[in-house]
Amino acid sequence: MGYHWAFGAAAIGMGAGLVQFKLTSYKLQGEGAEPTQPLAEKGLRNSRFAILGFGVGLGLLTLLMLNSAIVINPVTLGQYVALTITIVFLAYYACMYTFANLSNDEKKSLGALFLVCIASTFFWAGFEQAGSSLNLFGRDYTDRIIGSFEIPPAWFQSANSFSL
Repeated sequence: MGYHWAFGAAAIGMGAGLVQFKLTSYKLQGEGAEPTQPLAEKGLRNSRFAILGFGVGLGLLTLLMLNSAIVINPVTLGQYVALTITIVFLAYYACMYTFANLSNDEKKSLGALFLVCIASTFFWAGFEQAGSSLNLFGRDYTDRIIGSFEIPPAWFQSANSFSL
């Protein structure tokens, strides 16, 4: 059916969840209605200023992009973001390992955690290909014909949620 149907179904589900929440919120008896540690007046003012500044900046960026005043290449942006995140991660880990006055056991544990982080990065990098690269692979290189019916590639996106 296409992605519009999927996003429409998700919107209907979120709407139903909001209706259910509003209809049953009296059962919470006010729990969670107020923050447990409210911001001080200065923090509240700063957060409002930051949100407003971010919104104005995002609106300005969008306006400039729509008018072709600036062009952002998403591939290049993604590469720079990935590089920045990698450098920050490695620098943070190196600083923790070097300057945190860790014992030998703590350093061994930090090294093991580093390996878990690397393995997790590779796992999630592969897992997140399901919606793009692997979907295209399935479209181009698998037999999706059952009788006279051809399974649309988008249907495979729902298979993960049915697995037990």
